[in-house]
Amino acid sequence: FWGARRRAMQLSSGLLFGVTCVVGMSMPLTVQPGLIFDARSVVLSMAALFGGPLVAAVALLLGGAYRLWLGGAGLLVGLLNMLLAVLFGLAYRHAVKCHWLRIGAWQLLLFALLLHLVALGVLSFLPATVLSFSVTQIALSLLLILPVATLLLGLMLGDIQRYRRTAQALRDSEARMRAITRAVPDRLLVLDEYGRYLEVLSQGQTPLDVSQRELTGLTVRDTLAPEEAQRFVDFIQQTLASEDPQIIEYSLSSAQGPRVFEGSAQRIEMGEEGVRAIVLSARDITERINLDLQQRIAAIAFESQQGMI
Repeated sequence: FWGARRRAMQLSSGLLFGVTCVVGMSMPLTVQPGLIFDARSVVLSMAALFGGPLVAAVALLLGGAYRLWLGGAGLLVGLLNMLLAVLFGLAYRHAVKCHWLRIGAWQLLLFALLLHLVALGVLSFLPATVLSFSVTQIALSLLLILPVATLLLGLMLGDIQRYRRTAQALRDSEARMRAITRAVPDRLLVLDEYGRYLEVLSQGQTPLDVSQRELTGLTVRDTLAPEEAQRFVDFIQQTLASEDPQIIEYSLSSAQGPRVFEGSAQRIEMGEEGVRAIVLSARDITERINLDLQQRIAAIAFESQQGMI
């Protein structure tokens, strides 16, 4: 939603993680009044790992405020475990950035086990009257259920993160390609094996009356004279059968009169199964052809004059 507005994205992500903590704490495993257990450590550690310090701080602030409001005998232990979850997540994030660790299934599971072993040790700060009873009540969930929950949440967030990075890389690549094709003075076209215009990558500087939208979907038989169209179809087949670029000259009518183009084509692989295609770079060489013709006429006239003399 926020796109490139990174700070807004971090703040809203922190709020989402924080609200998730609050929802979890509103439906906890209650050992006794004021002593509750839930999955807040899972949420906060993953907020720190994937979101970073700001996301984790917002989530911790929101979740910690709600835990303070709940109060009870386990208040300090609960807040300490929340802080430890964030610190562990940030440490894991730092290790990933330094390429010491990666975010994989085994790494996430070992991280979660270590985190909840420490969380289990923090229970030693509870009053002795509730310590032994609390440990036997929640040790199994801390060491079995919560690590698995951390693993699943981490894998899901990792998939989302990879998808976002891939999507951003694709947008960047498309932006670079648009900039490159706009800078190219030639017209770039993608045609299938039947001579149909699949895509117009660049309008180029050619004096054509046909727009990109109008050209897409037409065939060379719609834009070229019958003889030229058949020669062009043969050229497409020749290009598809060769590994090397192929060259062709062809004529095309325009508002300025007949124009001559030089096309350089190379076959490409298309994603659609069964469709073969080429990419064609078409350059208007009418002025060059006319200049060459004028030079030949001048040379012939000069030779004739010399012969007459």
